[in-house]
Amino acid sequence: MFDLYKLLSTKKVYSLIITIVIFAFLYLLLDDTSFSGVNFIKDTIKQEVIKKKISKEIDTTTSLETFKLYSETDATIEDATKNVAEETKEIDIIPEKINVPLPQRFFDRLYFSIVTSCLIGYGDIYPKSNAAKSLSMIQSFITLALIIQ
Repeated sequence: MFDLYKLLSTKKVYSLIITIVIFAFLYLLLDDTSFSGVNFIKDTIKQEVIKKKISKEIDTTTSLETFKLYSETDATIEDATKNVAEETKEIDIIPEKINVPLPQRFFDRLYFSIVTSCLIGYGDIYPKSNAAKSLSMIQSFITLALIIQ
């Protein structure tokens, strides 16, 4: 029979939990750009700001016929999107000015630490910077060392 109490009372499990918490705090020292998947709110707001800015410009400066001609060329649309994205940096509501609260940032890092430490690797949050990649590799090796012992 599976004995949960016996499993939870082992030194390996305590070591794993301590490792998870330590690495969660280490990941917290890195900014959100070190990870992909945690910037969902900022990316969504950025896209909405760009959509609003483009729709305002279309309504005020172009007619329907001009818009039809304009939308036929994908390259022109991409250029316009880049221009609008640059202009939105001047607007008050931009993704760079929106900060994720510290408890949410810690929860994201703890989640990533648990997924990495348990060697699951869902891929919904993954490291982008070399520092984050290095930390996750070290954490994975520590987990493997705990398993092999």
